[in-house]
Amino acid sequence: HTTHRHRTARILLLDIETSLMKFYGFSQKVEYIPHELMIQDWSVLCWGAKWLFEPEIMGEVVTPEESMAREDRRILSGIWDLIDQADICVTQNGIQFDLKKLRSRFLLAGLNPPSKYMNVDTLKVSKEVFGWSYNRLDALGLKFGIGKKSDMEIEDWIRCSEGSQEHLTKMI
Repeated sequence: HTTHRHRTARILLLDIETSLMKFYGFSQKVEYIPHELMIQDWSVLCWGAKWLFEPEIMGEVVTPEESMAREDRRILSGIWDLIDQADICVTQNGIQFDLKKLRSRFLLAGLNPPSKYMNVDTLKVSKEVFGWSYNRLDALGLKFGIGKKSDMEIEDWIRCSEGSQEHLTKMI
């Protein structure tokens, strides 16, 4: 009698939020802003993640001081560890945003790339497989009766960059 062990994939759902970049400019209509005009680059404000079919929602957010200094190293190791354990990461626009941004910040923080994983980007799947009128997470959530995500305004990102604990808490 042979016993077969079935290994199930570890599927991680993840999302990040980043800070705004700050620039100098001569016009509000500039299409390309040279790097010399950048005052402050972006950083990761917070991340949230959850293993599929497990109840715990995990996440970390920078402190007000870290937000103002664009310092996210302290919170990167937690999401790096989770991605490193994942066989599949599920994101919304992760191909163009979340995963690229995380890889950039991991490199700057001196972290090696996490172990190989597959990415399922729900935005890409929605556009390529279905014919929805809108592919945004809010629109899809409403369509499936899940509801919409928290309302965030540009003011929330501005206040985060100014170190508002209230807005950083709202962001996570």
